[in-house]
Parts: sequence; structure tokens; C-alpha cells
Amino acid sequence: MGDRERDQRRAKKLAKQKKRRSNASRPARSPADVARDPSQGLHWPAGECWVSQDWDQPGARLAVVLSRVGEGGAAVVAAFTLDRSGPGVLSAKAIGGLRTVHVQGQAAKLSEELGTAMMEVAPGLAAELVRDAALNGAGELPEGWEEASSLLAGIAPIDIGVPFGPEEAEAPKPGLLERMRSWIGS
Repeated sequence: MGDRERDQRRAKKLAKQKKRRSNASRPARSPADVARDPSQGLHWPAGECWVSQDWDQPGARLAVVLSRVGEGGAAVVAAFTLDRSGPGVLSAKAIGGLRTVHVQGQAAKLSEELGTAMMEVAPGLAAELVRDAALNGAGELPEGWEEASSLLAGIAPIDIGVPFGPEEAEAPKPGLLERMRSWIGS
């Protein structure tokens, strides 16, 4: 009786292994499966792009999500975290194997991490924010920069009109002594 049960368990285990191995060796069935490597989307047209709502504030810390969409709804995404007050690009990641419906989900994930709302923008604006932070940032470019930044190629920049760097401090208001001196004239 024990040998029979052992043989049944062994047969069941072998059947599971066979099924798992056949699924692993099965060729890709959809365009999204083909584009698991983000570099395959380099020549696809730009898709949805998202940035943090406060991107136009001097010295803002923001997230940028840029997508490229291929035929059949396959998409690749470049996700960046930027600090425009000085450090520049904090993180960069390229993600492949997505569909167009997943792009907004990637933006939502970054939005939750930073605790800021995201808004959809033109691809040129998203690309220019990243390029500006990379050129003017004082920090080193993060791991994943090469692959993620390659998805920016061929996207025409849009002038962002906000200078890079920390918010300029207001000149201090004159104190009581300074105001009295100006009244007296000394």
C-alpha cells in the first residue's frame, strides 16, 4: 500500500515538473512578451508621459514616466526620480514587457512612493526634464541610467522655462535698526 501511494505522489510531482518546463520553453505568444527587453522599444513612437504635478516649482523633487508604444499595444517604460534642487537624477529604471494599460499603473506607483500627484504631459516636456536634471545635477547618474535614458532618444525637447537649482531665497527684510537709520538719515 505504501509503495502505491509513493508512486502516485512521484507521478504527480513529475507531471508538475513536466508542465512547468513546457511552459518555460514555450515561445512568446503576444507582442508584449516579445518586448520584455526595453531596448526593443527604442524605435517605437512615444506614448503616454507622466510627471509630478509640481514639476514647474524651482527645486522640485519629482517623478517622470515616459513610455514608448509598439504595435499590438506592447509598451516599454522609462521611470525616473529627479531632484531639481541640485542632485539631479536620483533613480532611473527601464521596464519592458508591459501593455499600454500598465503605463498609468507605473505612474501611480511612483506617485505613491513620492507622495505627489501625477499629470499627463507631452513627451518632449518629460524628456527635457530628465535631460536637464542629468546635465545640471551635481550627483552621479544612478544605476540603470544608460538603459532608461536610451528611451529618450529621438524625442524633441520642449522648453521647460524653470531654472534648475534650489528656490532662490528672498532678500531679508530690513530690521528695526535699519528702518530707523533710514528714517533718521544716518
